[in-house]
Amino acid sequence: MSEKVFTADLVDPNSQNFKNIKAEIEPLIQATFERASVNLGYGSMTQVNITGFRSGSVIAEYVVRVTYTNSTLSPNDVANHLQRNFNEQVTANNGALPNSNIRVDSITLSEQIAPTTTSPVPPEPFAEWKIAVICACILAFVAIVVAVAAACVR
Repeated sequence: MSEKVFTADLVDPNSQNFKNIKAEIEPLIQATFERASVNLGYGSMTQVNITGFRSGSVIAEYVVRVTYTNSTLSPNDVANHLQRNFNEQVTANNGALPNSNIRVDSITLSEQIAPTTTSPVPPEPFAEWKIAVICACILAFVAIVVAVAAACVR
């Protein structure tokens, strides 16, 4: 962010200056990535978390977590898609984050974490003992009905 001046307190995530700049730009980066995540499938989601700042004007370091449902895309495809669409939005906004005047000089993918998947838990099979219990209950019910009917007939 070339319009910001790096100060030593930006190294401390508990400083008010860190919190203020984070609160200012994190929602803008989040919104930009949300727009960049189109075509990743229904229910796709991005979450941005600024983890630090470093000097060079002010360079924001952040983590983007992506959840996507388009199973035809590899994690590499998703990263390239997001980076390309993010850059297109910044370019279309004259080098700034959309809806702001915060300039973006570059975006660099520095690390990609392997995706995790959660396997669906298979439903518990309908055990044979459950069928036996149900049959026993039905037989007991029929026996009671027959006994009551026999008592009424006498």
